[in-house]
Amino acid sequence: MEAREKYYFVILFLFTVLGLLGLYNLSFRPKLPIQTDETKAGLKIQLSNYNLPLEMINRTIIGAENWPVETIAQLDAVVELKEIGDEFALTLDDGKIYHFELVRRFNFPYLILFTILGISFYVIAGLVWHGSKHKGEKYFAVAATLLGYIIIMTWAGIKLPLYISGILILVYFLSYPQAFLTFLFFSYHFPAPTLSQQVLLGQKRIFQLIGISLSSLLIFLFFWQYFDFNLVNFERYQLGYRIFRIFLFVTLTFSVVVLVRNLKKAPNPVNRKKMLWVVWGVIWGSFPFVFLWNLPQIFKYQPLIPEWVFLIFILLTPASIAIAILRYRLFDIEIVISRSLVYFLVLVSLIAFYVVFIGSISLIFFQQFSLHRSPFLSITSAVLIGLMFNPMKSRVQTFVNKKFFRIRYDRFKSLQYFLQDLEVQTRKSDIIRNILYHYQAAVPLLTSCFILRENNHWEEVTGNTQEGKNLTHWVKENGNDLSLDPVVNNKFQDKVEPNLGFSYSDMPDDWILLFPVGENAFWALGPKLAQTKFWKEDIDLAGQMVKAASLQLEKLNYVEISLKASLEKEQAEKLSEWKTLLLTEVAHDLRAPLNTMLWKLKNFQMNLSQGEDLPDGESLQGIQKQIFRLQRLIQSLLTLSNIEQSTLKLQKDQIDVKECISLVLDNLTGIISEKKLHVEFECSETLCLYNDPILFEEIILNLLDNAFKYSPPEKTVHIFCEERMSTSAGEIFIKIRDEAGGIPEKILRESSQPFRSKKSTREGERGFYLGLYIIKEFTKILGGKIDFRSRKNVGTEVTLSFKYKNL
Repeated sequence: MEAREKYYFVILFLFTVLGLLGLYNLSFRPKLPIQTDETKAGLKIQLSNYNLPLEMINRTIIGAENWPVETIAQLDAVVELKEIGDEFALTLDDGKIYHFELVRRFNFPYLILFTILGISFYVIAGLVWHGSKHKGEKYFAVAATLLGYIIIMTWAGIKLPLYISGILILVYFLSYPQAFLTFLFFSYHFPAPTLSQQVLLGQKRIFQLIGISLSSLLIFLFFWQYFDFNLVNFERYQLGYRIFRIFLFVTLTFSVVVLVRNLKKAPNPVNRKKMLWVVWGVIWGSFPFVFLWNLPQIFKYQPLIPEWVFLIFILLTPASIAIAILRYRLFDIEIVISRSLVYFLVLVSLIAFYVVFIGSISLIFFQQFSLHRSPFLSITSAVLIGLMFNPMKSRVQTFVNKKFFRIRYDRFKSLQYFLQDLEVQTRKSDIIRNILYHYQAAVPLLTSCFILRENNHWEEVTGNTQEGKNLTHWVKENGNDLSLDPVVNNKFQDKVEPNLGFSYSDMPDDWILLFPVGENAFWALGPKLAQTKFWKEDIDLAGQMVKAASLQLEKLNYVEISLKASLEKEQAEKLSEWKTLLLTEVAHDLRAPLNTMLWKLKNFQMNLSQGEDLPDGESLQGIQKQIFRLQRLIQSLLTLSNIEQSTLKLQKDQIDVKECISLVLDNLTGIISEKKLHVEFECSETLCLYNDPILFEEIILNLLDNAFKYSPPEKTVHIFCEERMSTSAGEIFIKIRDEAGGIPEKILRESSQPFRSKKSTREGERGFYLGLYIIKEFTKILGGKIDFRSRKNVGTEVTLSFKYKNL
């Protein structure tokens, strides 16, 4: 059992305990031994358990215990201040005061009815949660839990100690709206979500806020009228409760509307039948409560039916859901119900045997049936029954499994459900889980596993047993010799219906059947939970599932091969495009600086031949600039080659961040001076990073070179470094912000691909777009992150971040 499931069952147990405490609290609720009718003239006495004078019948009540009362609700509120057996004074319209002894409001049959109804919701809630696989089923389980508590509790009153009753009342008022809201969320998810996750989440928050607000208001008004009782405060509480009833009426009505809409849209006839039982169960179960009990009280009228009538009708809801579970496998918990029922019957039988055993011995020795006069016999019989039960445990388990795990299933329906789910499976793991889930639902197994071959390597992909590992090793050695038909283990020929024409082999451990699934997978089946043979219909169902799964796997393989061929073709076209671009762009970018240098050198040669002076420093600096440009281009191409071939090797060392950036700035002094740029550099002296210094310097050089190259003259480039620390790790941030007018969004979007376009870059310059690509790749290799934020006509801010662990 998963931790979440254990947590739910602990909550269910707590709600059960609270509900029984609430039922105990309810048993102390008093009432007058008379019946009244609320008319326009006031409260009229109709019937009485006392032998009252005839003149009292149909008289009007004007006061109760010195409180003026006009309605049944007011009279009940005054009665609740007393205890069962107390004397209660009524003042009639003739001015006379009559005294009555208060009696119990709910007798034993009523309390049993509340208990049965609440427990039935608890049982269904626990079973649904245990078998739940979807969010909608979990919503149903939660709603049933809350409704079970509300039904058992029935009344928010204080007859037990205040600290116990206070807890019961808080949980009662908080659970009331949430029960109906959770059922509404269930209707949105059954049999499948009908709205987007975002819309559902928004509606859920709004409804829950309204429900919690109403609950808080009722809790406040209840305790206000309890601690400061007067009819004004009581009427405020009644007004709040009427608003609360309106909310419940709207929520439940809306839930039914959503369920009916889902019912009409359900394409699957089986799902439609399941939903039909749920819808009718909710409608007929809630109709008397909503329209005949709750709605009249909203308009300050008396209920049209007594309380026990709508309680009986509410029983239709769990009954209809139980029928849907048993007949149409609603929530797939038929197995749980069957098994739980049998274990319950076995337990009851053992208890009955225990009572008869002790009673019989007691009758022999004491001449009367007594369980209290023979403690020694009780202890002895308990030990004997324990000793008897211990060896019987495995037999009882086997008996239960044989009788109730041998489920009568419809092979065509099981296959239909399987094929419906298979149609939408797009991964091998999902197909495998689909087979195991649907076959397990029809033919429960003790063990099963799937063995899959990937790249000529066999491995178990389901199950974590040693037997699975042994079978994987056996398949690895014998898989190529197996046929495409099922294989039966020689040791368990008696576990398979004979004369089915299967081949036999010595499989390891307790595996009984092995089904080849295509050429690259095997499905192994262990013993059935029922400990019976695999009959022909079991094997036929498994074979048809395997054939369908094989076709789906082949389709997926074909899609993978097609995608791979498409990607290879796309990659080849991309490489061809890159090759063409390299030939054209490299020719251009190499020719331009070479032509410039050649032209300058020819001029120098002519000047020297004519006896003129040597070239000045500015001309030589121009040649040096072109050489530097060629070096950068060649270095970028070599770097690109290393990235694409994954041949870059990291040489990590301590990096002084400020010193590294300062060296890069020194190398770029020429362009800074030429454009008269301003550089604002702020960095701590102690900022250090352990990484590859060469790649880190290359990243900074590319970023600053771009910032300076595209910045207009006399603009400012800002460089800011900082360190942020946490308890276990630190992070260094380097921000570079320029005023170069921003990088076009298209270039940023395509910066993950080099050689993307033959069009010009910013300011009409041609280029490979290698800079941004290399920066991003180097940052990724160093384990860092880079973020570009660019604003048109303003500038670009680049943020580098590198994490490191604290020593």
